[in-house]
Amino acid sequence: MAKSSINILKNCAGFSHNDRSEKKQPEYFLPVEFRKENEFDRNGIEAQKLLDSYIKEAKENYKKETGQKFQGRVLNFEAVVNLNQNHTMEDLKKLNENIEKEFGFRAVQTAIHRDEGHIKDGRPIYNYHAHIVFDWMNYDTGKVANSTMMI
Repeated sequence: MAKSSINILKNCAGFSHNDRSEKKQPEYFLPVEFRKENEFDRNGIEAQKLLDSYIKEAKENYKKETGQKFQGRVLNFEAVVNLNQNHTMEDLKKLNENIEKEFGFRAVQTAIHRDEGHIKDGRPIYNYHAHIVFDWMNYDTGKVANSTMMI
């Protein structure tokens, strides 16, 4: 049986890291000849626009709910999920749906990375994983989620 984990980060690697549009390539990328195709459900610009719309919605709902100005500071978080070579975007879509159903967090961007790892004895050792950026707000009340609600 495969082992699995999700690591939660308050600070995101960044939408451009996830969709691979960033200019600087990290050292942990495999040599080009070993890289496999990455996937993402929306590019960094689309993801930022979606997050901005969620933040706007949360601010409006918070104002309606409390009569106060929005207080949130950390408005999203990123989950890094280890995968194997057979996992698909459909698998992550199901995970995102379950997390939204259970905790109310909405996925803003999901990306599968198949281009990271290292070389051992001339062969690639892949670090298959996904980055999922979630909003951190209760969209009904506009309140930022309590850290004790972490997955």
